[in-house]
Amino acid sequence: MKKSIVLLIALIIMSVCPVSAGESKTGRITGKVMMKDGGPLTGGIVNFYSETSGPPPYPERYWRVPDVIADIDEEGRFSTDLEEGNYYICALLQLSGGNVGPPEEGDYFFIGKDKDGKPRIYSLKKGESRDVGLLGEAVPFHATPAGELSGIEGTVINTEGKPVKGTIVFAFATPEMVGQALFVSNRTGTDGKYDLRVDEGGTYYLVVRDIYGGGPPEGGVVISGHSTIVAIVKKGELTKGLDIKVLRTPE
Repeated sequence: MKKSIVLLIALIIMSVCPVSAGESKTGRITGKVMMKDGGPLTGGIVNFYSETSGPPPYPERYWRVPDVIADIDEEGRFSTDLEEGNYYICALLQLSGGNVGPPEEGDYFFIGKDKDGKPRIYSLKKGESRDVGLLGEAVPFHATPAGELSGIEGTVINTEGKPVKGTIVFAFATPEMVGQALFVSNRTGTDGKYDLRVDEGGTYYLVVRDIYGGGPPEGGVVISGHSTIVAIVKKGELTKGLDIKVLRTPE
């Protein structure tokens, strides 16, 4: 009889208290971004960078791949769910309408900074609904390199050795290249040249695509083949002349 009572009490407790493994670990963050001397940053995006996933974003030195991207509505507001943690926040409106990859000259750009001018950290707890208010005003971006630069330069070419336009180069920190890339280059022009900056020296593993995103390649997209492209970068130096041959997958 005593065992039955204990079992009944345990069942009641389990029915009232949800199992922790099933609890949501996300919170919701909202805010607003405006344009300098203008209206809202309509049609732009907000990039969120987890503090634990990589270095702070420094667009003057390198472009880190964001962990989460949220759209900005016609009033300049954004809202999205994030895992509990600390984040850096940037906002971008590309004049070309692409809104993926590094900002180009003249694009509207904003990055949250603290009083010392360093990327600011925004914290979010699970279950929290946080409105950060007006983040700030996006201003035209000017690609002026600042500080010590480390990276890789080269040309994306096809199987005939001709330059390929419209591709982007991703850099992974591990040879498995699983999950999300850490850094991304500019999109190549008609000359096929790419410029991929990283935060420090080391060995990086490169992938080329003409779309921004992961997963198995779809038909008709450009990929960098099946061989692993390894780039060794020394801190404060640019590894030049690393040409990458690509092919287009069947439709």
